[in-house]
Amino acid sequence: MFIGHEVSAFVLATSIAVVAGVKQSRALTIGMIAGCFGVLPDLDIFYAAVSYLFATGQGTAIGWNAFWGVANNVHRIVTHPLPVAVTGALIAWTVATIVSGSSNRRTPILAVGTGGGIMLIAVSYFESVGLEAAAVVIIYFVTIAVVGLYLSTQTQVSAQWIAVAAGVGLIIHPFGDVFMAVPPPLFAPFRFDTFLTRIVLSTHSTVNLLAITAVEILIVWVGVLTATSLSHSDMGSMAHPTVAVGALYGLSGFVLPTPTMADAHLFGFTIVPLAVATGIYYLHVHIKSFHEVQDIVSGVVVSLTTLSLSLMSLIIYITIFSTWYASLSWAGCIRRSPNSVWVYEFTTHQSLLLSMLFNRSGTNELSRQPAVLLHVGLITQRP
Repeated sequence: MFIGHEVSAFVLATSIAVVAGVKQSRALTIGMIAGCFGVLPDLDIFYAAVSYLFATGQGTAIGWNAFWGVANNVHRIVTHPLPVAVTGALIAWTVATIVSGSSNRRTPILAVGTGGGIMLIAVSYFESVGLEAAAVVIIYFVTIAVVGLYLSTQTQVSAQWIAVAAGVGLIIHPFGDVFMAVPPPLFAPFRFDTFLTRIVLSTHSTVNLLAITAVEILIVWVGVLTATSLSHSDMGSMAHPTVAVGALYGLSGFVLPTPTMADAHLFGFTIVPLAVATGIYYLHVHIKSFHEVQDIVSGVVVSLTTLSLSLMSLIIYITIFSTWYASLSWAGCIRRSPNSVWVYEFTTHQSLLLSMLFNRSGTNELSRQPAVLLHVGLITQRP
């Protein structure tokens, strides 16, 4: 949900601004500011990566599971909780107020309150977690201040709207993590026992990952529609033939390992670069300048359409081929297991389905595998 955080913040902040009567161009700017703040809580992953490198020197295993085991001790626990988010919004408000020259009699009260919040959060982390966490949260607050300073000087947005945008981006961030493995403690550093309930879209780990990917793509589409509607841009590029390359990505299911939430890097590092490269190619060939918002929107739409087609083709190819393979194996026409891990796993599920539907034992090893059942999006447990 890395991109989903920023886009969700963009859509919500833009909508709030439009409802409040802000003109459309300014509302888009406010939404983009919220998106910038929405990415900040995840920057602590860089510190987590450094911690993991030191941990590997002390004998920690090398791998994604081991990395997240170390990273989750810092990632989300320090930068994601709501008290930290509210304090971050106050920091952005204070900095923007001072820089914009809109200080008034209440500004000292705001500054004192913000400083007190920073001290309270830092001391609480020091006492409850340790010096490491306190240092991370201080660095995080400094980062928010720097971003707030830059955005307030580079835009014509008022300090109040900077605060609103920062609040939206920072506060809604942890709620996007309900789809991930470890939702953050909401009220740290004061309480570490209140968590959001993790949402699992499927008991099958691979199907769950694909479903979450589809949710994130849907969120990005909402963001694109919001931007195009307010900027009066054209989405005609989504029908450009360039996006057809996404239909070929489904073939990767016969080559790549089956991804899960804990081991999704090969999936993410192939499907996303393909979409980005397609958008860049479209811009390079068909757009002569990048001075218009429409040009940028066209490239984003091409990339997003390619990404959507890639996911759809992957699901369709694997489902159709595994169903065909399972039918032949269930009928006794094929005795050999498919080489692809994806196809083997999904073929097992389809063979099990056929056995259940026709109340007949499978004729080979594929139909005798205990598994979670997958069939055209229907997920159930084997009785």
